[in-house]
Amino acid sequence: MKKNTITLIFLTMAYFFSMCLTSTAQSPSPPSNPYQILKVNLHAHTNFSDGTYSPSELVDAYKAAGYDVLGITDHSTVSGYEEALAEGEKVGLIVVCGEEVSCSWYDGSWKHVLALFTNESTGIAEGSDVEVTDIFDAIHAQNGIGIVAHPWFSWDNWQNYTNEGYIDGWEVDYSMSWVLESDYIYMLGHDFHNTTFLELLPNYYTYVFAENRTESGVKAALIEKRIVVYGDGSLYGSAHALQLYFENLETPSPTNLVPSTATPEPTDSLTPTPNSSNPSPSDSPTASPNPTDNAPLIFPSEVVFDGRVFGIAVIATIVLLVLRKHKR
Repeated sequence: MKKNTITLIFLTMAYFFSMCLTSTAQSPSPPSNPYQILKVNLHAHTNFSDGTYSPSELVDAYKAAGYDVLGITDHSTVSGYEEALAEGEKVGLIVVCGEEVSCSWYDGSWKHVLALFTNESTGIAEGSDVEVTDIFDAIHAQNGIGIVAHPWFSWDNWQNYTNEGYIDGWEVDYSMSWVLESDYIYMLGHDFHNTTFLELLPNYYTYVFAENRTESGVKAALIEKRIVVYGDGSLYGSAHALQLYFENLETPSPTNLVPSTATPEPTDSLTPTPNSSNPSPSDSPTASPNPTDNAPLIFPSEVVFDGRVFGIAVIATIVLLVLRKHKR
């Protein structure tokens, strides 16, 4: 009798131990990285408008600088796209068809909108005073995306359109930080024209988190606002987008990374790109954690011991012992 009692206690302890092993074996797997981080510029000009680079030369320059995606956005034409596309396929760079629809406000200031992911020119004449709604209608008719280009140059006019649902997004600078937590797409564009813009390529760009390395993957990432912009050592974006960046990071992040929701300030009226004067991290309402705090979790090897099977065996043994005791 005493021997049977000791056996029962031992088996009961073994059962609970086996359940602990089962729990360990069922620990969650490390989180996967569902998105590819692609380096993007969607505002660049060739010699088909007022740029000095041929489409092929521009593609080669961005490929050499480590970019994944380039948008060709000549003023009121898409004529340079085919050459750029051919060179992109040759060197492995995604080339997006677009144009900078270049109209004017009644006061003569720029009313420029980037038409991206279109098939042909919108046909809107350069310098015309077409209504903003008509510009976006022409872009959407081709299932394209319309981004207001360098709005700070004519903010007195664009400030009246910050709640318009037909506008897809805005290029950003420091004064445009309100866009980051809005429903709009945001991006930082080089507005590339000539060799003086080459120094911008390693220091200012947009990242998108794409499900695949295709033009459609890039477009979906923009629409779903899986975007951060990088300027002179700092990342800027919505809190959600910054978190996506760190969750999908596979390579070391840029040095002196200081995530913030403010966006960089344009250098001057000719180059609407950020300067080296970044806002203080303490001013950032949604600073993101340091990359080292988001390192991939390392899980121990799963225990292959099947506690459930062992537990069933223990229960069966206990039942047999009890039955044997009653027979006596």
